Amino acid sequence: MWAALQNPGFPLFYQDFHDGRCVRGEDWEPMIRAVRHLQSQPYASELYAFTSHAHFHVTTAPTFEACAEHHSIGIIWAFGERRFHLRYHTGSWIADRPPEIACDEAAFAVAVDAFVQRLLMTSPAE
Repeated sequence: MWAALQNPGFPLFYQDFHDGRCVRGEDWEPMIRAVRHLQSQPYASELYAFTSHAHFHVTTAPTFEACAEHHSIGIIWAFGERRFHLRYHTGSWIADRPPEIACDEAAFAVAVDAFVQRLLMTSPAE
């Protein structure tokens, strides 16, 4: 799904993801809370997001076609480590490189907000 960050479908996506995986011992509730945190911030109306299984991407690109001209933030909940992995992407997103930051849920808000500020400063002029 690619939509405005404030789209209520994003937390629902991760709720369904959690419900389908909790029987295997995977806890995805921190990702639900992370998405809700992002949606509650003043910058949320300026951003778009998309899901790719366990990855959540936040960008200034309003469409997939525009994403090559925009940067994005990759957010992964590494449930086995109980840590978020954050990556800043310029253009395309590559999931196999190491995270720039790995943090627990308590540190997520501060870490991701710094990434978002960087994203907003590098957004192309519309």
